[in-house]
Order: sequence, then C-alpha cells, then structure tokens
Amino acid sequence: MLASLEMLRNGYTCFMDPGTIFEPAAAAAEAVGIRAMLADHFLWDLATGTQMARELARATLGLERCFDIMSGQL
Repeated sequence: MLASLEMLRNGYTCFMDPGTIFEPAAAAAEAVGIRAMLADHFLWDLATGTQMARELARATLGLERCFDIMSGQL
C-alpha cells in the first residue's frame, strides 16, 4: 500500500508488476485508487543455480506445471 501511495504522490496512476510481489497487492492498489496490472507468479522449470526457486511455495518447480499455467493463459 505504501508503494502505491508513493507512486501516486509522484504522479503515476498505474503500475505493472512482473510477478515479483510476494503478497496480494490488488486489495492495496484498489484501496489507494491506483490502477495495477499484476502478473502471475514465477515459473521455474529447473532450479539450477537458483536457491530461491527451492524456497518459494508460490514458485513450485516443474516443467509440467509451467506448461499447465502457460496453456491456461493462452
């Protein structure tokens, strides 16, 4: 919510999140009155070299899961 207020204060009326917000932001953006485009969560088919991919529940690993999510968007 604070980030949304800061954006409005500086003249922004809309923001786009590329899937990096870890907590729901839609309610906060709506409460502040800023428009927001929120992307889906991360997709990781492999965890090679990325410790974070193993630690985030919202970024479950798996090629099949990635295909399922992507096909739903198409």
